[in-house]
Amino acid sequence: MNYYIFTFGCQMNVSDSQWLNRSLQARGLVPCLKEEDADIFLINTCSVREKPEQKIYSLLGRLQGYTKQKPRLFAAVGGCVAQQAGRGFFQRFPFVRLVFGTDGLVMVPEAIERLIHEQHLRTTLLDFQDFYPRRENHWSEEVPVRAFVNIMQGCNNYCAYCIVPYTRGRQKSRPSQDILDECSKLVSGDQGDCSSGTER
Repeated sequence: MNYYIFTFGCQMNVSDSQWLNRSLQARGLVPCLKEEDADIFLINTCSVREKPEQKIYSLLGRLQGYTKQKPRLFAAVGGCVAQQAGRGFFQRFPFVRLVFGTDGLVMVPEAIERLIHEQHLRTTLLDFQDFYPRRENHWSEEVPVRAFVNIMQGCNNYCAYCIVPYTRGRQKSRPSQDILDECSKLVSGDQGDCSSGTER
């Protein structure tokens, strides 16, 4: 099946979408260049920009029109807005079948496969975890010119002006050796089994 990823927001979201893209391709799904060719839409959202929920609702309203030609088409909404709005997306948009938060990202490729085979399933991945989940990076043989290497996510400070602790959870870090191994493999071009502790 073909998929199309929309990414809004920060470098962390860009990194998450890139990881998701590699992971879905490793499972045999095919990215497409045009949204109209997609069977699955994945929307990685951001809470920082002005009226972020309205932007996502507007996008979903437009994408829902594709279901007239493709009844089995579905969408997955993730990222910070998804972490905040949660199951509310199900009520407004019947074709949204997966809502995942920032800590649920690692489970998304497996969830997408389930949704493909279980057409009436709807599920959420919104729980925060106390640790940084390890995840396979699935780097291609071609070494990227630039690559993001995640070190940690979340925050414990709860500043009055900041949403990070509420959308990305409390601070959790990858093991230092995992970070060093990933950097070494990227620099050497030996992608192998490199694991990540892990606007539009």
